[in-house]
Amino acid sequence: MDDLFNLKGEDNSNNIEDDYEEISFTDSNPNKFKNTSINNNNNNYNNNNRNFYNNNNTFSFNSNNIDDEDYFISSNTPTTTTTTTSSKINNDINFHFNFDVYDNSTVHINNKTLSSIDNLSASNNNIINNISSNFGSINFNDNGENNNNSTNNSDNNNNNNSNTTNNVNSFHYYDESLLSDLNNNNNNNTTNNVNSFHYYDESLLSNLNNNSNSYNNYSIFNNSNNKTSNNNNTTTTTTTTTSTNTNTNINTNINNYNSNGVDLLNNTFANSMPGDNSLGNSDLFDEPSSVLPKTTTSTTTTTTNGQQQQQQQQPHQQQNQNSKISSSSIFQSFSSIKHAILNTSTANGLLNFSTDKFWKDLGEDPLLDQDQAPEFEKYLRLGEDIPQYAWARRLDNNYPEHKHFQVSMWQGLKLVGMGYRMWKYVKKENSSGRVPIMDPFNLPKPGPIMGVPIGGIGSGSINRGWKGDFVRWNLNSGLVSNEIVDVDKFSVYINFDNSNPSSSSSTSSTPPPSQFPNIPNNNNNNGGFDNSIKSKQKAVVLYPGKPKSNLNLDVWNWGLKGDNSCYFGLFPRAWTVYEEPHPDIRLTCKQISPVIPHNYQESSYPCGVYVWKIENNNQYSSADISLMLTWQNSIGTQSDQDGGHFNKYFTFGDNDSTKQQQQQQQQQQQQQQQQQQQQQSPSSSSGNKKNIKGITLIHKKEQKCTLPNGNTKVFNDPMEYSIAVMDETDVEISFCERFETTSRLDAANLWYTFNKKGELENNKDSRPSAPKKPIGAAVAAKVKVAAGSSRTIVFCIAWDAPITRFQMGSAYYKRYTKFYGNQGGNSQRIAFDAINNWKLWDNQIIQWQQPILSDPELPPFYKMALFNELYYLVDGGTVWTHGSPIDPLPTCYPTKTQLKQEDTSDSNHIGRFAYLESLEYLMYNTYDVIFYASFALTMLWPLLEISLQYDIADATLLDYGINWEGIHSGHLMPRKKQGTVPHDLGNPGEDPWKRVNSYCIQDVSRWKDLPSKFVLQVYRDYLVMEDKNFLLQCYNVVEGVIQRTLEHFDLDHDGVVDNEGFPDQTYDVWPATGCSAYSGGLWLAALKVAAEIAKILGFNEDESIYNAIFEKGAKSYNKKLWNGHYFDYDSSKNAHSNSIMSDMLAGHWYLLSCGLKSYMTFDQALSSLSIINEYNVRSYGKEICGAVNGMRPEGTVDTTCLQSSEVWIGTSFSLAATMILHHMDSDAWDLVKGIVNSSYQKWGFQYQTPEAWDQNGCFRAAAYMRPLSIWSIQWALQKRKYFDFYDESLKSQQQSNNNNNNKNDNSNNNGSNSLLN
Repeated sequence: MDDLFNLKGEDNSNNIEDDYEEISFTDSNPNKFKNTSINNNNNNYNNNNRNFYNNNNTFSFNSNNIDDEDYFISSNTPTTTTTTTSSKINNDINFHFNFDVYDNSTVHINNKTLSSIDNLSASNNNIINNISSNFGSINFNDNGENNNNSTNNSDNNNNNNSNTTNNVNSFHYYDESLLSDLNNNNNNNTTNNVNSFHYYDESLLSNLNNNSNSYNNYSIFNNSNNKTSNNNNTTTTTTTTTSTNTNTNINTNINNYNSNGVDLLNNTFANSMPGDNSLGNSDLFDEPSSVLPKTTTSTTTTTTNGQQQQQQQQPHQQQNQNSKISSSSIFQSFSSIKHAILNTSTANGLLNFSTDKFWKDLGEDPLLDQDQAPEFEKYLRLGEDIPQYAWARRLDNNYPEHKHFQVSMWQGLKLVGMGYRMWKYVKKENSSGRVPIMDPFNLPKPGPIMGVPIGGIGSGSINRGWKGDFVRWNLNSGLVSNEIVDVDKFSVYINFDNSNPSSSSSTSSTPPPSQFPNIPNNNNNNGGFDNSIKSKQKAVVLYPGKPKSNLNLDVWNWGLKGDNSCYFGLFPRAWTVYEEPHPDIRLTCKQISPVIPHNYQESSYPCGVYVWKIENNNQYSSADISLMLTWQNSIGTQSDQDGGHFNKYFTFGDNDSTKQQQQQQQQQQQQQQQQQQQQQSPSSSSGNKKNIKGITLIHKKEQKCTLPNGNTKVFNDPMEYSIAVMDETDVEISFCERFETTSRLDAANLWYTFNKKGELENNKDSRPSAPKKPIGAAVAAKVKVAAGSSRTIVFCIAWDAPITRFQMGSAYYKRYTKFYGNQGGNSQRIAFDAINNWKLWDNQIIQWQQPILSDPELPPFYKMALFNELYYLVDGGTVWTHGSPIDPLPTCYPTKTQLKQEDTSDSNHIGRFAYLESLEYLMYNTYDVIFYASFALTMLWPLLEISLQYDIADATLLDYGINWEGIHSGHLMPRKKQGTVPHDLGNPGEDPWKRVNSYCIQDVSRWKDLPSKFVLQVYRDYLVMEDKNFLLQCYNVVEGVIQRTLEHFDLDHDGVVDNEGFPDQTYDVWPATGCSAYSGGLWLAALKVAAEIAKILGFNEDESIYNAIFEKGAKSYNKKLWNGHYFDYDSSKNAHSNSIMSDMLAGHWYLLSCGLKSYMTFDQALSSLSIINEYNVRSYGKEICGAVNGMRPEGTVDTTCLQSSEVWIGTSFSLAATMILHHMDSDAWDLVKGIVNSSYQKWGFQYQTPEAWDQNGCFRAAAYMRPLSIWSIQWALQKRKYFDFYDESLKSQQQSNNNNNNKNDNSNNNGSNSLLN
């Protein structure tokens, strides 16, 4: 059991800063805050991990990741930690269904209650009595104001056990005496309302001495330090939010969510707690009741000088007491389950409980109440269109460095032979000019720096990190580079009009200092920017750090602190809000890429738009603001140093656009049709279009390829960037066409010029770069922003690399060339269309996302992760083709081993699509992983999914007749055999589509899950497209793979495939023997789907055959694996055969997702899910971080191999989807919340979600495909509306009962007749 309360007395102070660095708000009640320490001498109010605990009569509260929303407040306040010594510890695993009792003062409480306690009195002599008595005094305020009769702070500073309300106001100027109350209250009941003002007057300050009304305000940039505030550039809005609180009974079986997923505490439970040591009685918690949320009358007790007043408050909503409860309520005490497992050796006697109660109590409650914080959202988003559910991070925050997964010594010994063969394979591939599918000896280490990428699907992408640097480059045909190019930055120049005598360095929103005699003029936090009129530093790089590799750039001003800047990400858009370097200037940068569902044109465009909104909050002076984009002529690879690159200045408008189209039509006759399509597209719609100016950077890209015949050839495919800005009235655009990025002199001259006037010298220099001397360019746009007004500047980064060429020479045109031509040189046109159409794209993205974001039944953390995980469709080495160039060399591959050629003459041709398994595992369309990930593609771009399935079907029929060495076994194995579903469609370091199955670790021709997964995905995709022709074209392949699998792998002819004792499925180092829960379940699901496909196509005989095998196999499967409570890992007698596999219900999940009858009963599924939830999810680690793949019945992790002891993020999402289909919503959201918290808030894996991690954050395979399975949850939520497994099971049960009754009636009738006869 993890030491949740530090009972061992370990010193964890080194981790305090990371653990208490950030907070997220999800509740509409704005009474929660982060890192505002309230130290009342002997009483310290502290919340950590949602538990109250007593330590030496000290009552502590410390806020740590209360919720998973994305709003941030300063973390500069130091945090105090305490160590608790317990005399009584329950060593049982901490189940969801009961509390572990650590000592006699341990109470489980939630953050919603903590934020609402106005009168908490804890006496030094008997803290338990005081806690118990004050739980009944919870004040639920509906209007954000205190209902108690507060007295002036100055009158109560020295009173013990008095009622005090402290209003801590954080604003530009402050008076320390106003905050002195915080250190003078001994054993006081304290409520702290953190108020942050930017615009204020004297009337607001009067509230400091009159606490009858509290203004609840928050700022995401609150630079509080202990009890003082020195925030000189915060703009806030006073917001009063009305929230409805419902008193509920504590129910350990149910998590009741309010509008933001926070469970509520019931006063009834709190009042029932005695004031003695009964809190230590575990019986109080071991037998949770099944009481539903109900409406009660809350009693508010206000204590003043020993007198009590009680106020009655009626709730706003009446809930039905007869509503159904969570499925987890079937257990009255899960401790008995655990002990039964530990004390029973036979499978039949493991767990004895029934799910009968579930049939009566299943609930259909909404997941969440209505979101009641629209005004709060507006305030937090600074008046911008930033969605409330975007992921957010302040720029001065830091994550711990990522650590790769480490195998144990025992696991390492098992992998010695495999490691040696892997080393030989990597060495061979590199020496041959190819790239291995993985290189575990040289793993990339990008770090927790990723942000939302720019670019379209299959066009290549560039990832702009959340701090403002460009950190990942996917422009080299699937070979992604994690390279930080220090030059690639935005910078800002700020200069106020000196002619206005009222202009000063103080914020304009502050009245003249004479109006505030008690407030000092304290303005010293300007992020490296000098506000004074005579300042020499008027420009700063918009990045809170220093150059990483190019130290010659230290002559630029890298003084941005980042403490007043915040990043928001919701793919495919991102926002960065800078309230620095000058407190009067707010910069908001919106990043947009045209990735739009069901859009097969703009979604492929290689560009990203940056819309800068500049706000001058100074009411007295206008300001000259200039934004500069510097860019290196680079693709993030070694070619940057090769030389021969050059830049050129350009202007582009409608006339240039027409001329370019005519030239393309003259050069290539086939472009005429494409140009007509382009003129009809939104990007070329008629209207007033703005010209653009900028720099085109032509990159001399040389790619050395090893051809199939062994020869080498260098290809020079076109590649260019254009950095551009919209040419508008009153916008002064200047440029620097060329500077050497590694020249300190060039860098200094560029910065000197920009820092002087915010303008560049407009020097033209198109000389090519010399070897090892990379060059860059810069574009600056300058505007005058009047006092109290705002302006907008639009930048764009576009590129044109029309050809994707893999390492063995094969080339394909990218999808966007259908609309812009395939000859190159079109980056200016792409930038022009992007700058003039970004508003249209923005609106289409909002229309797509808004229904989900506004759904009150979905928790905020899910909304955020659902869209952000789609980054991988752009940043995952994605390829989307539109035909191929004419190959001048004859192919070395036999024609019968090739996939069908693309037919680009068809106007509806969609092209080929592929994305990598991982940026570390270089295999395209890894099919066992796509099984989970493809829900995103199926729901959003179904034509791409259909194209992928056609390629898989064609590849299944291929036979290469080639053998090679298997890395795992060391034996020879076939690369591709006819009738076997391919593992993948190739390696970008080799020859995708022409050489499939680049995976050489296991013999995938003997994998048991691939055939089943093909059949299941074909049917699921049919449900989306409803295209019988698609089913008909795939049916021969479906029939063939089922027949082959049945003949070769059903060894005992029982209707279920048998695993062969080696890792022959997606868990490719975790072996199974005989019938297994995973592979066997998938096989049965495939049989059921095959019967349904045959029925749709009218093949009645095939339908009967498949159904017969299914029924036979289902009986054998249940007989071999069902132990009464869950399905064993496999049917062997190995030591770990009865392990609890989190993915045991994969086949069942897909059947329910397709609306078909399963091979198990509802009771079996519910029981298995509950076991998985308690063992694999809740008993693993201190906090939920996903479902560990394998757990032993005794409550320990299965250490059979590396993969059995990992948490797979993608399969955990699919487990949550399975729970949703069984109405285990509360458990599902807890699981998703734990994963999202770990990835986005705790460990910094945003936009690079790995395949696996452990409870310590050690990971394997960053930026992985499988986490896209979060979209299977959305699929489940939609599918449940039309197909409910619970309802279907009820119908089946009733029908079975009716049949039994009919049989009994018939037998009785027969008996009567016989008697009569």
